[in-house]
Amino acid sequence: MRELEVFFFSIPEWSFWLILAVIFFIAEATSINLTTIWFAIGAISALLLSLTGVSFMTQLIVFLLISIASLLFFLLYFKPRLRSKKKTVRVRTNADRILDQRGIVIKEINPLLGSGMIHVNNEDWSAASLENEIIPVGTEVVIKELRGVKAIVAVDKEVENVH
Repeated sequence: MRELEVFFFSIPEWSFWLILAVIFFIAEATSINLTTIWFAIGAISALLLSLTGVSFMTQLIVFLLISIASLLFFLLYFKPRLRSKKKTVRVRTNADRILDQRGIVIKEINPLLGSGMIHVNNEDWSAASLENEIIPVGTEVVIKELRGVKAIVAVDKEVENVH
């Protein structure tokens, strides 16, 4: 242990910060997430200060401040922008097979009562109107979207125009 203390206090300050920066860069390179890059940036900043002859305590304070500042800058500035650029991936489910299918209203769709059922592909689904309209029993509808387990439907205009 004594040898380690002698080694630590005998090396120049700039080499301490260089070794620390290399360790942080290697750790960053081996991880998937941005985890230690902030400390590597802080160590490089402290290394540059050590070359100008600033005290070790000042270097240490700058190391901590730069590390924290770069982490906060990423979290508050870049991360929200990265998240907004990601495309929302719609996970397809087996229920999606009824989208754009035609069904028949088997229980009146009434937005005021929150009721309604349709029959589509040999299955009964709870339903709501896309246009918040009352749709009577027997009306042919088209499934436009799914919200949870409820089919959101619109009256099939093609069938409505034929009658």
